[in-house]
Amino acid sequence: MLAVHYRDNPWFPDVLQSDMDYDQTRDPQKHAHIWLGAYQERSEAAVFTRWQIMPFDAPHNAMVRFGCDWGYAKDPTVLVRCFIGRWQGQPGTSAVIADPKGDCLFVDHEAWQIGCEIDDLPALFAGSDVRHPPRWQNRARHTGLPGATKWQITADCSRPETISYLTKRGFRMEAAAKGANSVEEGITFLQNYDIYVHPRCRRTADELLNYRWKVDRQTGAILSQPEDANNHLIDALRYGLEGVRRARSVTSAFGSAGRREMVRFFERYEFGLSADEQLERDLRSPLLRRGLPY
Repeated sequence: MLAVHYRDNPWFPDVLQSDMDYDQTRDPQKHAHIWLGAYQERSEAAVFTRWQIMPFDAPHNAMVRFGCDWGYAKDPTVLVRCFIGRWQGQPGTSAVIADPKGDCLFVDHEAWQIGCEIDDLPALFAGSDVRHPPRWQNRARHTGLPGATKWQITADCSRPETISYLTKRGFRMEAAAKGANSVEEGITFLQNYDIYVHPRCRRTADELLNYRWKVDRQTGAILSQPEDANNHLIDALRYGLEGVRRARSVTSAFGSAGRREMVRFFERYEFGLSADEQLERDLRSPLLRRGLPY
């Protein structure tokens, strides 16, 4: 058997060299497999298997959702845009339909940067400001994500000062509600969907490919906790869909409680509260505590 890798290609282009250098820095296992011809290790430990890269057009009426994860020195700051829907017919050859009850999750835009200064975050997320005078500068000429200032962004709660900074510049930001088992529950929720990643979302595809469950080094058994790596955009996806997951948890609680308890709940409903204020109040309800996982 003859081992062949990139050094044996005399026409190896510079653009692939940059991709290889990126993989070597961020994911040595992927670098060894793709560029050096090593065996792929334990593919059965992959967290996500029902996903693929496929071009598609987002419907104009899609309810898009944004999720954000913070980084700086070693980890990237990321923003991802997605929506729930379904294919009208055969995947890849038919139109995409926006459907909140659909079984597909479409990821169509991402932003990713290591070492992004806080003053450059608005441009990374939204490109140049359309207002005059502009609320921020776009020194790096970022293209940004469509709708980033229009739609709500659910962000990692570890940086309240950054959330406040972006909110003051016109972004609709809220902190994700982390809790016990929130990572595992968020992953399980994502696994309910067939995930379609637009080809321009290269970093998201990389993470879906390489996100792994932990493996017991002594026994080789696959554990129920994911590795804390290759997960920045996946974390952002979890945050972006947090509201959907929590709403469906509430719906499940209603379904098991019966009609009488549902009537009692809506009799207590305060329509003047925001969705988050209402949910925070209702989480103290014995009815919902029985149905929610946290």
